[in-house]
Amino acid sequence: MSEEEAYDKLDKMVEKEAQKPKGEIYCPECGSSRLYYFLGLKAGQIFVCKDCGYQGPLIIEDGEVAEEIRKNWVNEKSK
Repeated sequence: MSEEEAYDKLDKMVEKEAQKPKGEIYCPECGSSRLYYFLGLKAGQIFVCKDCGYQGPLIIEDGEVAEEIRKNWVNEKSK
């Protein structure tokens, strides 16, 4: 592998790593932290929630916001 190819490979790895969420992630529908990464590549990042079944690219990275979403979701489910 040439030096240029090595730098290209490193650039791609850094770019891919920069796209990953940092820290804890939460579901935008129910506030759960029980999400798993489902797809990538051309489809982009898709997450699935184990609690409510949400599937999508959007996630919450703020624990306080997720806590409010979780409270509202639990209240709605208990009605």
